[in-house]
Amino acid sequence: MSLSRVARVTATAAVALASCSNALTETRKHGKSNKATLNQEQSLPLKLEDGHVPLFVKWEKYLGEDLKDVNFVQIGGNCGTNLPECAVGGDPIWEYATRFDWKGIVLEPVPQIFSKLTANYKPYLNVKPVQALVSNHSGVGRIGGGGETSHEISLSRKKGVEVPTYTLQTLWKDVFGADKKKVDLLVVDAEGNEPKILSGKFPEPKPTLVLFEISSLQPEELDSIDRNLKKEGYVLEKQLKHQDKIGLTMAPQDALYKLRSKSA
Repeated sequence: MSLSRVARVTATAAVALASCSNALTETRKHGKSNKATLNQEQSLPLKLEDGHVPLFVKWEKYLGEDLKDVNFVQIGGNCGTNLPECAVGGDPIWEYATRFDWKGIVLEPVPQIFSKLTANYKPYLNVKPVQALVSNHSGVGRIGGGGETSHEISLSRKKGVEVPTYTLQTLWKDVFGADKKKVDLLVVDAEGNEPKILSGKFPEPKPTLVLFEISSLQPEELDSIDRNLKKEGYVLEKQLKHQDKIGLTMAPQDALYKLRSKSA
């Protein structure tokens, strides 16, 4: 090989090496940038993007600051996000599940809302949207009404939409929970179906925390749920006000219960 050709090969190799080095440097820069962004997103208390609804529950107060490896079940997820069009008073799961890679299922029975929920959670593979109703019976249920205020109605009614229906027991067994060593959160916002969902026996493993909407419940319904939760080993942790402008003017809209430790 001539000296000139050797020089060209050497120069080409040097350029290629420099290119690879530059690419590696850029990759490392992006890696650091992505890591910094992730750390910033996971910094507590969470900083929300403009337009997102203020959080009415901060899970780090109840689960500790290590918020990875959390399993959850959310009944009544609407379209998922923590934006006013999906949750007027704020969604308690979205900001945490999408930042800390939580594992769980989100149930929403209304077809058109479920489509939006599925699209919103599509990038988050550990969250499984499920089109179903939860009640005090399993099999098939019927929902009536429109949009966010849709609710369970009698199967004998001709109007409405039929959807798969579970109790907490069959939901755990058939969909989520039975193979889990722990379930950290159960969140229920079911447009008045809370008494049907929370008045029976709880499945194993029992969720550590139970958050449910109380603003649409009659006092006797809330008392019935309270008695059952205490029978199942829970204590009232706190009643929570939504932190949006309207929510702050109202009585507490949600109740949070915590499972007593076995040593307690």
